[in-house]
Parts: sequence; structure tokens; C-alpha cells
Amino acid sequence: MTPDGVPRATFSLLVVIVLYERALEEIASWTTISQLAAGAADAGDEGELSVNHVLIYDNSRVPLDGWRPLDRMEYRHDSRNGGTRAAYLLAIQRAKELGIPWILFLDHDTELPLSFLRSAYRQLHLDEGQCPDAVVPKVRDGLRPISPVVILDSGKIIPLENIKGSVDGRRIGAISSGTIFNVSTLEKLGTIPEALWLDYVDHWIFTRLHAHRARIVILDVKIEHKLSLSDLGALPQWRLENILEAERYWLRELPPIARFIYLFRIARFVVAVYRRNRRNGVAAFKLVVGRPFLFLRQKKLRRGPDRFDDREGSDHDA
Repeated sequence: MTPDGVPRATFSLLVVIVLYERALEEIASWTTISQLAAGAADAGDEGELSVNHVLIYDNSRVPLDGWRPLDRMEYRHDSRNGGTRAAYLLAIQRAKELGIPWILFLDHDTELPLSFLRSAYRQLHLDEGQCPDAVVPKVRDGLRPISPVVILDSGKIIPLENIKGSVDGRRIGAISSGTIFNVSTLEKLGTIPEALWLDYVDHWIFTRLHAHRARIVILDVKIEHKLSLSDLGALPQWRLENILEAERYWLRELPPIARFIYLFRIARFVVAVYRRNRRNGVAAFKLVVGRPFLFLRQKKLRRGPDRFDDREGSDHDA
């Protein structure tokens, strides 16, 4: 209630946290999410931040030790390692079942300041007739801005550091972790392709949003996210192959001229990997040159428990 006795509006939200080989206390946003789920935080005078449900989707080899059911929280362990795709699809399903209109996607290493959710609340209730389809924060990995960006057909990426508000009509790319989505909008996008089970899921989502002329709003709030791809030298070979397979998927979607230009992006990626780790660079080179039709044909991806083969000691997050 407000000081005048008027009921406050409620911001109804489902939060999905994609977990991999981490304890609960190692989730960067755990303190904030726990407070919100317990109803210990609000949006100020405008209304309440209501986290109605928290879905913890765990792709680790073994389930969390000692997990106890908590109010408004649900834990799912995926022994097959379905990646971010499986987590997001389940989150959309659960939001529909529970009648929750908004979803916040989070990786376990994304820090989430309460100021972002308060700003998102104000934006979502600013004008019901102009309700956004996605609310995007400004994401940094240390000092480097990584999201949101404008993506050109050539593959060139331009960070949007000094832009806020609605960006209708622009080809926006962003990290899905930390973004709030309208559930009805996500349903209209269709099902995430199986080929994008881990890498480029967020790229697929924002490409589809652009195709549907969705309304995307950028908030002037910064959050931190540790991008595993920033350390190309430490990537295991299975991750390199997965990234290149995802690149292949996007190359097939481009017109012929843009496809030719996009190949230079693949070449720059291989060179960048080689400079940081020669062994990985040679492996990436062989994946491209050794299979000349890699980007022109479909490939059946591995499914099931074998996804954990040769993946010891590697990070799962994007």
C-alpha cells in the first residue's frame, strides 16, 4: 500500500537461473534473487517487485547437494545437459502454466543489481499501450561493454554504450542473461532450434525479435557478466566446434553476398583463437578447412549424456 492507502501495482516475474558446476552461494545474483523471492525488496513508491517463481535449471554432472525445496523456488537437474535452450524452453512453459507475464533469464555468473529491476519496473508500467517486448540492461565484462550491440549483415558489431530508451527498427543484439522478456512475445518467436542448444541462443532470440518488429527498450543500468568466450585460449575443442556449428547455422540464413563477407568473420575468429592458444587455433582451422562444407550442410548434433564427454574442467556458460 502507498502512504495514501492505494494498492501498489505488482511486477510479476519468473526468474530462470541456468547453473553449471556451481553451488547456490556461487550464483552471482543469488542474494538479490533470494531477497526478491522472499518479498524483501520493492520498487519504491511506484509499486512492488514481485518475483513469483524462481526456476534453477542445473546442467551439472550431479545434482546440487542438500537442495531443499524453498517457497517460490523450483530446482530441475538435467542429466543430459540440455544447455541454455532447454532451460529457456522450460521457463517459458512454467511461466505460461503459472500465468506469469514476464521472464528474466540469468546465467550463474551474471551480477544483478536491484537498481536494474526497479528501473525495469518503472519502464514496464510507464505506458501499458507501449509495453516493451524486451527490457535490456547495459552489460559489461570488466571494463569492456559487450551488450547491447547493433549487428550489421557483414557481422560487424557496434556496441551501444550511449543509447537508452526504445530502439525500434534497429537490428539489436544482446546477451539474454539479464534481459526481461514478455512471455507472449517469446511464444510468437517459435521454438529455439536444436542446433543452438548452448551458443548463439541469445542471437537467435534477438534476430527473431527484429523480424517480428518487437519493441526493445535499453535501460541506462549497468550489470556485470563474465563472458567465457573472452578467453578464447582456454576454450576446449568441443566448445570451438559448437561455436563454429552455430556460425554455420547463421551463415545459411544470410543472402549470398552477406554470406561471403561473413566468412571473413569466421577467419578472424580462427586467427584470434590461434594467437591465444596455438593448439586450439590449429583445431579450429581444421574444423573449417578440413571440412569445407561445414557451413553449407546440416550436421546431426550429439544428444544425451555424451555431451559431457571430454568436457572436464570447462565452463558451460556463454
